[in-house]
Amino acid sequence: MTLFCVYIFNKFGDNIFYKQWKRPRAVPEGEASLVAGFVYTLQRISSQMSTTGTGGFRAVQTPFYKLHYFETITGYRLALLTDRDTPTDSTQQLLEEIFRGPFNSCVTRSPTYTHTKGCLITGTEFDDALDALLKSKKLI
Repeated sequence: MTLFCVYIFNKFGDNIFYKQWKRPRAVPEGEASLVAGFVYTLQRISSQMSTTGTGGFRAVQTPFYKLHYFETITGYRLALLTDRDTPTDSTQQLLEEIFRGPFNSCVTRSPTYTHTKGCLITGTEFDDALDALLKSKKLI
């Protein structure tokens, strides 16, 4: 499994966190907005086609990468770009672990983070905890 980058969006669609690892290409300007729109559109299509109304969009593969998607009940969206051969089930578990572990402890419970429009994840605490989790799983 090769991790390229991760995006985290809040319920307002703001890109509140971005980190890249082994990206084969430079990051185009405005990519975060494109990824947010792509994820939102696919989630809407998936929920409209679903018989339960909740959708089920978890991953989409392109000729260059695979985008894995995880949405929390509070509206946070995690998008992880990996190589095309990465299995979806194990990546879904990883995204859930990122949310339940570093995200909850360093962002949700942080007294300095407000869950409002435009509030970004700043500081290194979440970044360091994310790296520690991924290193413990030998992914970076």
